[in-house]
Amino acid sequence: MRKAMPLLDTMRLFFLDETNINAAMTKEYGWGVGRVAEYTPDPRGTGQTLVAAVGLSGIVAPLLFKGAMSAAIFFYQYLQELLIPSLQKGSILILDNLSSHMPVEAEALLLRNKVAPLHLPPYSPDMNAIEFVWQVVKDSVKRIKPRDIASVIDAVGIALGSVTPECIKSLFLHCGYSRSIT
Repeated sequence: MRKAMPLLDTMRLFFLDETNINAAMTKEYGWGVGRVAEYTPDPRGTGQTLVAAVGLSGIVAPLLFKGAMSAAIFFYQYLQELLIPSLQKGSILILDNLSSHMPVEAEALLLRNKVAPLHLPPYSPDMNAIEFVWQVVKDSVKRIKPRDIASVIDAVGIALGSVTPECIKSLFLHCGYSRSIT
């Protein structure tokens, strides 16, 4: 797959992944005279999963929900209702190897809608541009310092808006996807 990466039409690529966000996210390091300390609440009960796809056009179909990703949530709530209506026919959806991304029904649904699924090799986050997008989003959330569910939701909205097309373009290039990026 690495050899084929530069040949893929980047205008058709969308990377899908999920990450965890909670109300205890704060910067881990700081500068100050003496010790730098920050209050962080107990994160229990505030964990949210954020799933989205990213293409050169931006972040597509973000969904924030309580709990972990499951095959049912992925297939019924996310893929059918949000993601597929957001993608154009001929898109290539790049996914990691999470078991909830692998139901046979999901691949069949993508193919019926003229979206080509492409699974990354195991242990290859360096080939998945959205992994780097999540780092930008999490850094932004940490700066905002949400401390309850409502502020987590607001912080995620602001953080997603902070990911610029220039940022996405540079992340595609960083991952080795270079065809037709101008």
